[in-house]
Amino acid sequence: GVTFKDSVTIQSPAGAITVNGAIVGKGDAAIKLDAATTTLKANITTEDQNITVGRNVFLATDVLLSTGAGAGDITLSGPVDGNYILSLDAGTGNIQFNGAVGSSSPVSGIKINNAQDVKTDFTIAAAGNIDIIKASGNVSFNNSITTTNNGNVTISNGQNLTLKGDNKLDGSFSQKDAQNVFIAGSITTSNDNITINSPVKLLGNTVLDAGTATITVNQGLAALSNSFT
Repeated sequence: GVTFKDSVTIQSPAGAITVNGAIVGKGDAAIKLDAATTTLKANITTEDQNITVGRNVFLATDVLLSTGAGAGDITLSGPVDGNYILSLDAGTGNIQFNGAVGSSSPVSGIKINNAQDVKTDFTIAAAGNIDIIKASGNVSFNNSITTTNNGNVTISNGQNLTLKGDNKLDGSFSQKDAQNVFIAGSITTSNDNITINSPVKLLGNTVLDAGTATITVNQGLAALSNSFT
């Protein structure tokens, strides 16, 4: 691996970067990787400084991107593929996906340990679980989520959760905190429970379908002139 004590940009604009050993940023060192294709075979960590990885990211092993316990954003600036688990820990920073996850090769899971806001406008496909253990701010999935291989989705959001798109899960859906949940689209499971702890407000026509399992909305639902089934 390699350790940097100042911010660094590693780039190959028309080529490829392969991370074979851990990249560590100490002190004020932010880490940016910029290549047509970036292959991750090791972790990238900083001490409260930003991590940016792009533009097409391929996971070649289970990978952790961590900016520590304080501020420091994690930005994935393009598509992410590869049948491995992507773990992210942004502390009090934000996590942004600027491309689809798993569209060519589904990741085998996504685990977000800590973040302020989490946002994507792109599709996510995982052959396994999607877990947001703690997001103290807003969580915005503005496109569809798909899981296979008994993949559950668990979200703990400190502020608003927004779900848009047609979400098809081969496992359960569980939202745990007490803030608002805004839905426009659908959540469909393969006979697995759908549990929403927060008040639900519909931004568009919405379908919740748990098959033979149970749907639980613990704090009520406001249709806001939209249809709900």
